[in-house]
Amino acid sequence: MVARCEGRRLSCELRETARLAPHMRNKGDVRDADAFDGSDVVARLVNVNTWKRDGVRAPHKALLLLIALARLQRGKPREMAYSEIEAELKQLLRQFGPPRRSVAAMYPFWHLQTDKVWALRDPDRLGTHARNFTESTLRAHGVGGLTPECTEAACALYAQ
Repeated sequence: MVARCEGRRLSCELRETARLAPHMRNKGDVRDADAFDGSDVVARLVNVNTWKRDGVRAPHKALLLLIALARLQRGKPREMAYSEIEAELKQLLRQFGPPRRSVAAMYPFWHLQTDKVWALRDPDRLGTHARNFTESTLRAHGVGGLTPECTEAACALYAQ
């Protein structure tokens, strides 16, 4: 519950920072930019691509980001093992996600890479696509976290 509250507060701060950054308003989709500064990192975190179908949005990526940001705020390392956060992410998905028989907590751990806010320590060990590995492989070898740029931007917000 603490992580959720901390994450919610940070999410509001990130949205406000992105709204106030005037140079970002006409840039288009910052996720495709090769180089970016701190403001662009905040925009990337705010604009993470969300899967949606028939008006239902999947909160998987956002919840994993909130876990990662809350860990940073508590002074924990940027990288985390999937096995370390799996239970917490599944609990949050059951609580805030659309009703499902089972929750797929492993996918955001891989797919956040496409938003350029997440990095896996050894992605080749897992495969070339999320469909190519199992949850047990991710438990055994999956280590990832916010990119160094995103970590730096989040820490700068915390310092304000």
